[in-house]
Formats: sequence, structure tokens, C-alpha cells
Amino acid sequence: MNEHLCTIVIPAYNAGVWIERTLESAAKQTYSNLEVLVIDDGSKDNTRELAESISKVDRRFRVISIPNGGVANARNIGIREARGVYIAFLDADDLWHPDKIKLQVEAMQQRIDGALPAACYTLTRNIDVRDRVVNRVISQGESGYILARHLCFKFVGNGSSVLVCRDVALELGGYDPSWATRGIGGCEDLDFELKIAAIYPVVCVQHALVGYRTSPGNMSSNNVMMALGGFGVIESHLKANPQIPRWAARLIYGSVLGWSLPMLIRERSWADVLEHLRLLFINRPRQAVAFLFGKLINQPKRLMRLFREKTPENIGVLPLFTELRPEIDPTEWNIRPLRDREILKILAELDARLWKANRGKIESEA
Repeated sequence: MNEHLCTIVIPAYNAGVWIERTLESAAKQTYSNLEVLVIDDGSKDNTRELAESISKVDRRFRVISIPNGGVANARNIGIREARGVYIAFLDADDLWHPDKIKLQVEAMQQRIDGALPAACYTLTRNIDVRDRVVNRVISQGESGYILARHLCFKFVGNGSSVLVCRDVALELGGYDPSWATRGIGGCEDLDFELKIAAIYPVVCVQHALVGYRTSPGNMSSNNVMMALGGFGVIESHLKANPQIPRWAARLIYGSVLGWSLPMLIRERSWADVLEHLRLLFINRPRQAVAFLFGKLINQPKRLMRLFREKTPENIGVLPLFTELRPEIDPTEWNIRPLRDREILKILAELDARLWKANRGKIESEA
């Protein structure tokens, strides 16, 4: 296989606690033709010094220091500075399996739905502050033209999973920094993924190649921001893609609101809870009734447990991310409820129709 240059872009802000482990996982990639851009986003700790110490001994690494402008801006600078045919994004507190880039580049060479994919994502295991895997239940990804399915099921789930053709990233304008300026940042990854999925097929490598860190204080731990940002991204892409029929949009609204409501309830953001319940009643009234009476009233303790962290006494028995093979053990697969499997099948049929129309448009423009 001809190893095209792949650029790894690592945005980093005050990441001194984690970044050495993250950079080590990038350095240990088995794919040989790499450059690594660390975008120091105005850090006030020792992030820059730690990154520069690695760049002095590994010529593949380059550190670019910029005034603090947020993760989307940092990634966009990385996209512009990249020399690679492919770009892979790695958050400064996450880890990769050594074969991640190799397997993704191989997957990008295989046609899917009659075309080469524009991007590739992998599966993920959540890790704690000690790199130990805290959740080994993994949902299978989907490949092909997956716009409607991705709107509903949000397959990727983090910013360290995606590898994309640099030309496509430039064509789409990279990441949108306006989400953060509106105070609902944290879902820029989902927004970028959906911009790709609206036009091109993507491919999933069905291995757990990313260790996604959840820790107090990181962006993903802000439940209100993530809930509002996630809903805002889905709503904006439904408006941007009017070819998605209303019946499918209702299913998608039901999915995202069913995801956002528990987070808002946990944080007692009652005004947002009421607004999201109102939207759920408009789009999926039966689901809203089931949620309100079946969960909110009868099972409040269960809702409060949905995002509770692992207790300290359990941490010692958890495996390290680096100790686990990326292949998924049969006991790890999340068996979707029958209703979700039915929705997935229906939306896959819709995606096939949307891709047929979209591919014809792309070919006529070419």
C-alpha cells in the first residue's frame, strides 16, 4: 500500500496533566508516514514545554503556539498547516491504539456505496484519569452514506476518532467556532461529522481504537452545554437538509431529546428541561408521555445514575486501555433495543435513497 502522508492534529489547552501520554500514543502509531501538529491554544501551564521536548527528539512533531481561540479554531489552523493527504484529530487528553491510523487509511482505500469514503471513524472505549476503561459496552458503527442514521444515533461520539481527507476538510470550511461563542461549544465534532455525512459516504473501522477520557472539568463533563449544543447541532442540520422527510425528522428529534433530557435533569436545568419536553411533545408525543410518566416520575434515581462516575472503590479492578485488544469481545457489544433496530433499518433505507439522489447531483456537477 502506498502510504500517503497523514497529519495528526492535536489541539491542546492547559493539557499538561495528560499530553505526554497522548503524544506517546501518537508517536507509537504503526503507520509510518506521519506528521504531528500540536496546536498549543494559548496554554498557561507547561503544555507547550512538554510538546516541544518531544518535538526536539522526534522530527515528525511540530508545535504551533497561538493565542487562545478555542478548540475549533485550533483544529482549523491544524487543517490549514497540514501537509498530509489525510488528517486525523486527537484531543490532548485521549489515547489511541497503535494501529489506529494504519487501519483507518486501509479502510479509506475501499470503495463503499460505489465511491471512496471521505472520512473514517472508529469505535471507542471510555477511560478515566488513570487510563482505565470505565465502560466496555460498545455500539456498532455504520458505514456508507449515513446522514439520517448519524443524525439519529450520533455514531462517533468524540473528537479523537475521525480521519478525513484534507481536501474535504478544506472544502467544508473545517470546524465551526461559532458554537463556542454562543456558549454551547463541545459539539463542534458532531457538526463537522454531519457536514461530511451530508455529502459523502464514510466508513467505520469496527475496532475500539480510541480511549476517550472523561474527567471532571473537561468539556464533555459540562452536561448542560453538551445537551444544548448537541440539540442545536442536530436542529441546524435538519434545517440545512430539507430533503430529510418530516417523519424521519420526528424520529431524529425524539432521539436527540431523549439523549439531552437526562443530562439537563441531572443538572437541574429546569427551564431547559421544560423546553426540551415541550419539543418532545410536539415531535414525539407518545415518547414524551412515556418519558414523563415512566422515567421522570417513577424512576428519578435511575435518571440521576445515568452519568454518575465510577466509584473510587471500583477503579482498581478496571483494565488499562493499553491492556485491551482493539477487537471487540462478543460480551462488549451493545444489543440495541428492538425499536432502535427498527428505526436504524428504516433510516438506512432512507439514506440509500438520499445517496442515490446526492450521488447523481455530484456526478452531474463534476
